[in-house]
Amino acid sequence: MKALIAIASGTFKEGARSRLFWGIVIFAIAMLLSSIVLSEFTFAERYKIVADFGLSFISLFGILVAIFVGVELIHREMDKRTIYVILSKPIRRSSFVFGRYLGLLGIVFVNFVLMTVFLYVLLYLYAQAPDIKLLAAIYGSFLQVIVIAASALFFSVFTSPFIAAFATIGIYIIGHSIDILRGAAAKQTGITSYILNLTATIFPDLSKFDLKVPVVYGEVPPSMTLIFMFVYCLGYALLLMILATIIFERKEFK
Repeated sequence: MKALIAIASGTFKEGARSRLFWGIVIFAIAMLLSSIVLSEFTFAERYKIVADFGLSFISLFGILVAIFVGVELIHREMDKRTIYVILSKPIRRSSFVFGRYLGLLGIVFVNFVLMTVFLYVLLYLYAQAPDIKLLAAIYGSFLQVIVIAASALFFSVFTSPFIAAFATIGIYIIGHSIDILRGAAAKQTGITSYILNLTATIFPDLSKFDLKVPVVYGEVPPSMTLIFMFVYCLGYALLLMILATIIFERKEFK
């Protein structure tokens, strides 16, 4: 457990000092500010425009942090061969993988907190007192990023950062197209229908976590739905991390 905490803490500190992380945060804040300019050119309510754009940017840039920081965490150690030093110590490979993952989630969490605070301040100063219900949408976005971060780390265990990033983006796109896949499967027969249904079953249904539209209009899902989202997210992320650990345990370093 001490090794797990130490690795997670080291990963968090490493990520927090990363130029990539702070570059994404600064760019995200700039995009949030741009929502004010965009609201000037619409007839919609200013609050809803800024809130909708803000929630979208929080989700998008959280995903970018998870992908582009996550795919480098393990590969960097292997590329620099510092993995030999780490694994020569009394550290289980499973602790190393899970520690890296928890550290990555810590980095993403800080990103979400910074941007959430900024969004609330922006809404308070520019529109009106922000509704606490917005936190439900941010909660859903964070759960989605937990799954994406697990996907990024999973692929990074056995492939290059470029391919891992590409594959994780594919997970994100397919995850938001599950309903389309099921609709297409219902119109097909034979092997095509089977493949589409299998794809819709294997890949995570990330649309379950998207609460932006209802929340902006004052609707919050029942508490049981929020709990189900958490269980679904935790189960899928845990499965990916177990698979990543199994692969990493069997990996030979030369």
